Amino acid sequence: MDIRPEPKIINFTEIATVSKFYESFFVHFILEDHNTSTDLAIKTLYLESHEHSDQNHNLKELQNTLNLPIFECYVKNSIDYLNNLGIPYDKIYNSNTKTFRPFFVGFRKNLFVAATNVTTRCHCLDGILEVIYQTDVRFFDNFSELGIEEKNLE
Repeated sequence: MDIRPEPKIINFTEIATVSKFYESFFVHFILEDHNTSTDLAIKTLYLESHEHSDQNHNLKELQNTLNLPIFECYVKNSIDYLNNLGIPYDKIYNSNTKTFRPFFVGFRKNLFVAATNVTTRCHCLDGILEVIYQTDVRFFDNFSELGIEEKNLE
């Protein structure tokens, strides 16, 4: 019996299994010290390794509001996988600062659709919203369920 995988930290090799259960899903490729890197506004969902990890947690709010299936993988273990998606090595690893870069990647029907810093401007809240929209606009249908209605701008 196949059991639908629950969002968590996974190995990139498990992404193929995830795609069997979710038409659209997201993978947040994270750094080992992601929540302790002070310059990253987008914290991880599943690493609780920092005293301030619950602060400024826009990704968790998005996950809950839009009912997003978000998995996480470590960038350092996924370099070739990310490159095979079409992300150049120089975007994955910054040789000047000797650091990896995080990515938020959208998949639909087992295909790479969009990623922060690749098809969007930045790995930020706006970039993540762009990836979600590019991957599957239907996630935004949840707004009407929350009582948020479109306003007539005329």
